[in-house]
Amino acid sequence: MTKNEKELIKQKLGVILLEPDSAIGSVPIDVLGNEYWQKRLTEAFAGKPKTINQIFEICVAATDLPHTSITVHEVLKDLMEDRVSVVDSIEEGLNYDSFKIISGSTSFRDSFWAEILGLSVKSLNRYKKLGKTFKPIQSEKILEVAEVSSLGKTVFNNDEDFQLWLNTPNFALGNKKPIELIKTSYGKEMVVAELTNIDQGIFI
Repeated sequence: MTKNEKELIKQKLGVILLEPDSAIGSVPIDVLGNEYWQKRLTEAFAGKPKTINQIFEICVAATDLPHTSITVHEVLKDLMEDRVSVVDSIEEGLNYDSFKIISGSTSFRDSFWAEILGLSVKSLNRYKKLGKTFKPIQSEKILEVAEVSSLGKTVFNNDEDFQLWLNTPNFALGNKKPIELIKTSYGKEMVVAELTNIDQGIFI
């Protein structure tokens, strides 16, 4: 994204965020976590479909605007509910900036990310240095982990308890640690199902 494009986003968002509105006022908002603002963003950008890369670019450009609060966890939660956007984002490939935002919202180390992406830590650092875009299969893995992380934080309300659960053998998961299972797509679905059970008060 060029400097001019970023300025254009700021101008459009600035007009939206500073516009008087009795229902919103000057209360800090989550740009993508509120239906009202989601509608206004859509209007501002002519209703064009947005991939995760594009949405994060908007968020980064908006962070220094008045009355704006960006929460990566909430943004990811909303994004993962839009399956069409997720598929489009996978096909496009996540850029390193998007990966940095997603990985930075989790407690997973570079060694973990490198392993699930089929890379060495050195190669992952090269992606950072060159600003490379991840392949679709790698982008899918990144978003699978993001989905688990977002759901886990919602269920446990804090990252500490979620991390403890991830690293503890789970009877319902064949006495395997959830963090071991999320490295594969099938295992990730098992973990998501168990988190959903916990959220609904179903314990095995």
